[in-house]
Amino acid sequence: MGYRLVYLLPAYAPYRVPVLDKMSEQLDRNFCVLTLKKRYNKVGEIALGMGDFKRKLLNGLPLHFDSGRAFTEGRGSSGRVLVTPTLPFTLAAMRPQSVISDGFSSWTISSILMGFETTIFWEGTRHTERNIKPWKHNIRRWLASKAKSFVVNGEFAKEYLVRELDVEERKVWLGGMCPMLPPKGTELSVSEPAERVKFLFCGQLNKRKGAEHLIKAAALLKGFSGLERSFEVNIIGEGEDSQALQTLVDSLEISDQVKLLGFVNPADIWNRYRENHVFVLPTLHDNWPLVIPEAMSMGMPVLLSQYAGSYPDLIVEGENGYVFDPNDEEKLAHLMSLYVNNVSRVTKHGQKSLDVVKPYNFENAAHVALEALGAV
Repeated sequence: MGYRLVYLLPAYAPYRVPVLDKMSEQLDRNFCVLTLKKRYNKVGEIALGMGDFKRKLLNGLPLHFDSGRAFTEGRGSSGRVLVTPTLPFTLAAMRPQSVISDGFSSWTISSILMGFETTIFWEGTRHTERNIKPWKHNIRRWLASKAKSFVVNGEFAKEYLVRELDVEERKVWLGGMCPMLPPKGTELSVSEPAERVKFLFCGQLNKRKGAEHLIKAAALLKGFSGLERSFEVNIIGEGEDSQALQTLVDSLEISDQVKLLGFVNPADIWNRYRENHVFVLPTLHDNWPLVIPEAMSMGMPVLLSQYAGSYPDLIVEGENGYVFDPNDEEKLAHLMSLYVNNVSRVTKHGQKSLDVVKPYNFENAAHVALEALGAV
């Protein structure tokens, strides 16, 4: 007898692990994840050793057919095909009743061509997919017509499927994404700042994530007259622009206000959230960045870019944060000043974040996926 469900997931981060464990538990472990043996970043290597669910590791080679610059600069998605010759043979031997596959990938194509009932997990928005090639769009439309159902992370991902690929709304299940949650007993970041208001950024240091805009906004904020408190901007992450961003901080003479802290192990991130007050993500191109609900689950208000696909789901404007255009650095500086000049807003908005993010937990995410598959 084959598996009841196989999840085709070439790579995953730690936040996926609790959902996969819960799906496995609800299916009496008649569940297996097919994933790549080789990981290409530190977070992926950490995730591969986590979780109690069954998994099979495959060798694979990603072939890039563009330079990747459009993606790192926030102008489009990366172009690649994952070559995994053993996938069809492995999948055939597992004989799953159903398959869930990540995105419109070559693995999804294999599953559908082999005749398996396939649900697609999808994250992209009309903004992130705005520059895809016509041939790629046509392949997606064909795959969408063959898929049993879809699991998406938010309203913008659903909108893309319905409006761009003509997917029927009844086939789209909303809410399949959730963050890692802080360990029990973790002190939350909802207390009123005593002295400095601390803003936190966490992400890759490249043009796509927009840290440059946050640094420039911090320089503008420093020049505001009549600030009631001092402030600090802490930037966590590493990437190709690390040195350029440090040079920018030095040239703007804001090294007392802006600190580049480098890579932080995922297990330590909760302490970083707790030590800061307001989370800022000035991304130019993101589907549903998990740092946002993570920060919210720690009781942080959020300043979120309008180019992040999660803002309709997670931001209640003026109640737990604000949405902004990262290219308008003066506006971002003004929004930051609202917290610097009224620290009670930090606590109030942080409490609202806790309420808004509550449904985004791994039990609900697992249930949504299994409902889409017809497994519950």
